[in-house]
Amino acid sequence: MDTLRSFPSSASKQNCYKLPIFKQKLRYLVKSGFLYGDYDALNRPPTFDLHIDGKKLSTIKISAAEEMIIDELVYASKESGAMNLCFVEKKDSGVPFVSSIQVVPADGGLYSKMQLNETFRLVARLNFGENQKWARKFSIDDKYERLWTSTTPANCNIVSTNIDYNSPENNPPRFVMENAIESDVVSSPIILTVDLPQSSSQPQSTYFVFYFTEKLMGFSNHSRTMNILINGQKMSTVTTDPNKCTVITLYPVSVIGSTVNVTLASASSTDLPPLINAMEVFSRISMGGDSGGIGGSDPTVHFNYMSFVLMFSAYVLVFTTLLS
Repeated sequence: MDTLRSFPSSASKQNCYKLPIFKQKLRYLVKSGFLYGDYDALNRPPTFDLHIDGKKLSTIKISAAEEMIIDELVYASKESGAMNLCFVEKKDSGVPFVSSIQVVPADGGLYSKMQLNETFRLVARLNFGENQKWARKFSIDDKYERLWTSTTPANCNIVSTNIDYNSPENNPPRFVMENAIESDVVSSPIILTVDLPQSSSQPQSTYFVFYFTEKLMGFSNHSRTMNILINGQKMSTVTTDPNKCTVITLYPVSVIGSTVNVTLASASSTDLPPLINAMEVFSRISMGGDSGGIGGSDPTVHFNYMSFVLMFSAYVLVFTTLLS
């Protein structure tokens, strides 16, 4: 993100892009990128709001010149054929800007427990087992062009795993499925910490997805069974399959506070330590509107998995309108 578009003060205080989308009610991954870089030589990182179709969904708070923020929303569109994405100035908080915008359509098989009347914000998308700690990576074999962050917790080993070529749920890319982390010993759980974007004394509704594939070379007649606990509460039990990816979705999960602790602990019935490939976490933004889930493939919806990418060093379908 070497370039950006800034929006100096205007009477309306908001500047919008009208993005072309399909004329069906679909979910989209809406990804906005921000890298201030002290482009104005003022050393005043701004704070501003992001609206979609007239609804405030995010507050973008830049804390340092070199901080890169990717704000990703899972948003259900109207059937108008256009999405209005706006950057709204806050009083005495600097000039809004944007470095990139990407809108990727999603079918009903992606995050299928999300409802059409709900919008979600990505909190974390973690790929466990990469050698590069905290590297960000995406792959051309991920048709949703998701950005995965690599990390390996303490007391865990990186192991190679069987790749499931049969399109597991949510279609995780190959590089996510080919490595995992495994605890050093059976009695030692894997503990993962997730920081939520805002702290509240009120419960927040969250959406968790866990991905598991087994180690290469198999494990003979042994089975691997784990309990998944969130903030100390047992939420699910999973037994891995040596031949395919196992995907566990937990929603809704109600949490309070700014930090969530996820624990993967071996069940008493197994003699193998816990293991995991990847995890995604979303927080729900209540918006109202039509209800109903999107499940399975809808034969009336036909589109290629393309994305509309706006990079502000290029000539693309972009225009700015001032809205009162």
